[in-house]
Parts: sequence; structure tokens; C-alpha cells
Amino acid sequence: MHKPLHVPCLITLLLVASAAGAEQVGWRGDGTGRYPRAEPPLTWSRIARSVKALRAQAEEPKAGETGAPIPDGVIREWLILGPIAVPEGFKKMQDELLAGESAWAPKVGDKAAAAIWKKANCETASVSFRKLFGIETLTPDMPTQAAYCCARLYSESGAPLRMNLMKAAKDLQLWLNGELVKGAAVTVLKLNKGWNRLLFRVISPNDKSNGSWYIRPVFFGAGDCAYDSEHILWARKTPGVGIGSPIVVGDRVFFTANMCNLICADKRTGKTLWVRSSTYFDGLSTAEKKTHAAALAELVPLDTKLKELDAALAGDSEPEAVACKEKADIEMKIHKLMKGVDAEKYNLPGVGEAGWAPMTPVSDGKHVYVAFATGTLACFDLDGKRVWTALEIHNPGEHGFTGSPVLQDGNLVMYFDRLIALDGQTGQRVWATDTRPEKGGLNTYKIHGTVCPIKVGGEGAIFTGQGQLIRTRDGKSLYFEFYKAGKGRCTSPIAEGDLIFNLSGEGALRILSFPYIADAVQPSKLQTVTIDTRNFPAWFGGAFMASPLYHEGLLYCVNMDGVLTVVDAKAETVVYQKLLDADLFAAHQGWWAGRGQLGSSPALGGKHLFVFGNQGTALVLEPGRVFKQVSKNRLECQMSNGNAQEVITTCPVFDGKRIYVRAEEHLYCIGAE
Repeated sequence: MHKPLHVPCLITLLLVASAAGAEQVGWRGDGTGRYPRAEPPLTWSRIARSVKALRAQAEEPKAGETGAPIPDGVIREWLILGPIAVPEGFKKMQDELLAGESAWAPKVGDKAAAAIWKKANCETASVSFRKLFGIETLTPDMPTQAAYCCARLYSESGAPLRMNLMKAAKDLQLWLNGELVKGAAVTVLKLNKGWNRLLFRVISPNDKSNGSWYIRPVFFGAGDCAYDSEHILWARKTPGVGIGSPIVVGDRVFFTANMCNLICADKRTGKTLWVRSSTYFDGLSTAEKKTHAAALAELVPLDTKLKELDAALAGDSEPEAVACKEKADIEMKIHKLMKGVDAEKYNLPGVGEAGWAPMTPVSDGKHVYVAFATGTLACFDLDGKRVWTALEIHNPGEHGFTGSPVLQDGNLVMYFDRLIALDGQTGQRVWATDTRPEKGGLNTYKIHGTVCPIKVGGEGAIFTGQGQLIRTRDGKSLYFEFYKAGKGRCTSPIAEGDLIFNLSGEGALRILSFPYIADAVQPSKLQTVTIDTRNFPAWFGGAFMASPLYHEGLLYCVNMDGVLTVVDAKAETVVYQKLLDADLFAAHQGWWAGRGQLGSSPALGGKHLFVFGNQGTALVLEPGRVFKQVSKNRLECQMSNGNAQEVITTCPVFDGKRIYVRAEEHLYCIGAE
């Protein structure tokens, strides 16, 4: 059973009515990420009891001491030693650098290699040696150096913990109670009941281009552990993994799941109302059905079985793992067999890191439109009746497709490796752009964000992350400014008033405005604000994946390493920057999109800002020109295989006093009722 887990010409976002007179709901709600009428809770949690009871301190404990609580699994008080020069001949990283180092139990003031152990306090989980040692810049010609850090961890139960460990280092060694811990970025630590001693040795990286030298250890429950929950109204196990955000339409919530599933649930209880798969078989034309009888003889029984499995998923029961696997296997088999109908048309593209179901649905209030990375798009009414299915297969490249569909002027607009517009009523293609460079197209880099629908003087247009303005009615390119993607084009442009804000992966915030729509047009405003995050710990050079949030004249931009930059939109200046306490983690977990760290775009829920990290941490902040954190929350849950924390890269959705959050395997409903 389902279980609660205890002007002249204004540019505006297209929020206006569809033919039914209803406001469209899709990616980030209305596209802005703002839910000003919401009244969400500011605190919630789901934390493993083994983590909730943890305590820590830097110094050797005295009799009766149990340390300070660290219920978020983050040690903030350390003893630090260094920097210590590493000799050129030191290549065997498991060897000792300093005699007896594995057995060290340091105290403040102890000496080693002319360095002194000192106490250090960290605001976040990141222990930045560059900052702690006062190194202004790390350069490639600097000698290799070592740092040590030590902390004591108190466990009431001695239960094992899973440690996520991020690092910028040439080499790292960890000793737990004097024993070398062997493991990868995700390691299960077997603790003693009571006090445990953690000692890290961290060698500075050879490549200093990112300017980082740090570790970021964060602890989670491991194995069959118990959890305590607060303000989690319900959690729904989904029939497949997915990273597309949910949408709320009336009393229903819609979301996607691997491989090609659209799920409709009761927003109050989480009960599954219906599930619909959309395979290539659903897009077969009448002519193809007549001329490919042999292929259909094998496909029809599979499609029948698939729809039976879909129907069985409705109700209060949790989806069974065996049935979900059978369903996924059938979906994949159908897609492969469809090559027998037309090898070119039904050639399933390779799946990217984001999986098959990373898109957010969009609704006009009467229908729900959905897209999948298979290239399939579909339209359903709110009761699950299929209106149409369309197929737009393209080359996904290395990272796959992640942008979501939008509605404008009766068209469903979607970016795969080109921009396409389908008639919302029939699913027939209206137009498509060609962005492939070998055919004289416009860009050599895929766009992974969602396009921005705008209105200029009453005329509809689409602005893309690559700086392209396209007229909606005919697909004509009106303006294009090529942005070299560099670290990728994962963010989505947003519009506010007569301005468009377009943030690049490198942190170039482009501010544009267009005076009119014509066959060609130049922006009346074109400015750039450079966001420099090089002074903060970085895993991939501080790239941006999350889209900005505009609120009361300020833009809130968060990079994948959790650095918040607030920009004054009018003055075009940076107001402040802050490394958030977001407990991020970047590592490949199968082919899934977990390595993006912070990819969830900031949102406004009522009067507060909400920023979700990819490991379940969510920060609630006060908006404004000064940083103020209201609360830190954790939504902890292991994946079904028990190997990793469930990743959250989706945008939260606010509805009244509730927050809906899509994690890899669950849809969560957070509320204080």
C-alpha cells in the first residue's frame, strides 16, 4: 500500500489562456519559478536515525563528552595541518608521507613537519584548504602540497554510515580509527559505538585550473536503517526513475517516469489515477499498420500487455519491482521491434545521462502534453484519453535531451537537437528549424534547457538558450547571437517585463530586450554581467545548470557547486555571492544525471526562496540584498539498490500549503497539515 514517509512593447512570458481559457502550467509552473500565493512549510525532514543522532568535534574528547549534534551529517569543526611539501619522488599514495601518520590522534598545538595543528570551523561541508591556508591563487607551477584534517565522530549505535566524498585533489587517503579505508566516492564506514577518529590526507591537485583544493564529506544512513520524518505528507514510489518536475492541474499532479510513462496522481493522497505509456507503436500510421502485418503480429500482443500493466498501476498500491521491470522490458522491446517497420524512422537514439524521462509535462487546463527523450510526444486529456502521438527522433549527443515542451499560440514547442512546433490539437508538425552546422545550421552545441516563450507587440516568439529569437507562427529565425557553449548550455532563459535574461554555463548573464517583431530584428538592449565563481570550491569550473530566478529587481543564480550569486537586474552588478550549505555530490550513478550537483533552479514559494541540492538538502532563504538562511532541510532516501542517495535535480512545485518534489524514485508531498 501507499505509505506516508511520516512601454512601448512589453515582452511577457506567455501565461495567457489557451483555447479553453486556462493558464498553462509547465516547467517551473508558469515558467518563472515564482509561486507568490503559496504558503509552504519552511521546515521538513526525512533523516536516518543513525545520522540524526551523530555528534562530532575536532578535539580528543574528554570523559563524558559526546560532541555537538550534526543531524545533517556535516562535520563543521576540524583540526587542520599544513600545507606540507610533498617530495617529487612520492608517488605511491598509499605509502606514508610522514612517519606514523595513520595512527595520529592530534591535539591543537601538536607539530608535524614544522606545521602546527589548528582548529578550523567551516560554514558548509566543504573543507577548502586553499581558504584555510590563505592561498590566494592555486597555479600550475606551485609545488605539490599535502593537507591533513582530523575530526572525532560520536555514534550512539555504531550503525554503518554511507559517506559521499567530493574532492579536488591529486590523491586522498582516509583512516578511520587508524585503519585505512578503501573505497570510491561513495563509501560505507563501519563505525565503532561511541567515539571514532577520522583522519584525511589530501594532496593538492596537479591541475590548478579550477583553483580548488578541498574535500566535502557528507554522511547518510546505510543499509536497512530507520528514518524519522517531519512534514512529509506522503511519498509515492514511481513505476520508473525520472528527473522531470511534476505539474499540478486542478486536484491532480502529473509527472513522467522511465521509459516513456506519464503518471496522473491525486495531489491530496498520492493515489495513482492512471498511467499511460507512449511508445513508437502508439505513433503508427494507418498506412503502416496495413503494410507491416508481420511486424504487428509480434507488436500488438506486447502493446496489449503493456496497457494491461499500465492499468494495473492505478490505485493505492506501491508499484511492484517485478511488474515495473516487466513493463520496462516490454517498452524497450517494442522500440527495438519497431525498427522492423521502418529502420530509419524508428531508430531509437542512445539514452543520455538524464534518462528517457527528464522532461516536465505542460498543460493548458484541458490537456496534458508530454515529451520523452525517445523523440516521442503525446497529448492526453485529464482523464488519460490519448488525443495524439507524434515522433520527432533526433541525435541526442553525449548528454541526451532534457528541455521541456512549452505551449504558445496553439503550438507545442520543443527543443531536441532542433526546435520544432507541433499543432496542439493534432500533433502535426507546423515547422522545424535546422540547427545542424553541417547543413548551414545555427549552432554546434546542444541546448539542454527549456526555451522561453515571449510576446513582443502581441506577436509570439521563442527565445532559446543559444541566443536565438524565432517567430512562433512560422519558425523564422529573427535574431541569432552565437554563444560558444563551453561548459554547456543547460540553463533556460527567462523573461520579465521587457527583458530577457540568458545565463550561460560559464556564468555570462546576457540581458536583452527587443523593440518589435519583424523578419529581422536587433535587440534594443544587450548587456552582459559576468559572474565569477573562481574563489569558491569547484568540481567542474563552476558551471551553471540551474536557471535564474527573478524577484523584485534581483536575479538569483546558483551554479552547480552551490555558489549563489545575486545580481541587481537594473544596475547590472553583483550584489553578493555565497557558498550554500547544500551538501552536493557529483559522481556517476549508473548512467543517471546525479553528477550535475545543483541542477534544480531556485524557486520562490510565498515569501521565501527555496534551493534544492541533488542529495535531498533544501535551503530556505530570505530574498533580498543580504544573505539570510531561514532553515536547512534534508529529504534522505536510499535508492532501491541501496547503493546511493536518491538524487533530486528537478524544480519544486508549490500548491497552497504543499510542496511537490520529484526525486529519482519517488514523488514527495511536503506539507504542515
